[in-house]
Amino acid sequence: MANVGSVRATESRTMSGVALETEFQLLNARLATKAQNLELAEEQIWRIFGIYQGIEWDGLVTYPDSFNIRDRGREIDELVRAKSAATDPIVLKIIDGEILETLGKEAELLAYDDINPIPGRTYPDGETIPESLPPSYRLAGTEGAPPQQNCANCGYWNGPEGYCNKFDANVRGDWYCISWEKREEE
Repeated sequence: MANVGSVRATESRTMSGVALETEFQLLNARLATKAQNLELAEEQIWRIFGIYQGIEWDGLVTYPDSFNIRDRGREIDELVRAKSAATDPIVLKIIDGEILETLGKEAELLAYDDINPIPGRTYPDGETIPESLPPSYRLAGTEGAPPQQNCANCGYWNGPEGYCNKFDANVRGDWYCISWEKREEE
């Protein structure tokens, strides 16, 4: 109970942010030590039970080793301050992703990629990549893009000239984006 006074609101004095964070770190360390001791105790109990049953217990008991408390409000405030200072569109996108992750909405990151394109990109030959294409649009087989998935075999591909129905743009058949969908068999 030594490191939970501020959490239980039993202390009458107000603690600074640094003091609170230090207290949380001490609490985390004590809880981790307790968890390790409980792991050891439970393993010993299972060994004794195994001896009683006439078998050798060789299992492993695992308890959490971190009990950190996140101050999501503070994290979001810091990210908002960083966003107000940033000017690079890529940095702004990263900060927005961090905010969504802090809010616990990782699934929305994929949809976010589709609606926030990066202007001014070009193909290796110098031709401009349409701005309506998402940041994940890249040469298939590079930077984590699967080589077997490309615009030419995507469900959004339309016609021999290479038009993407989803992003309303001309695309190249050997390129790929995260919105790739398997083409329906005709």
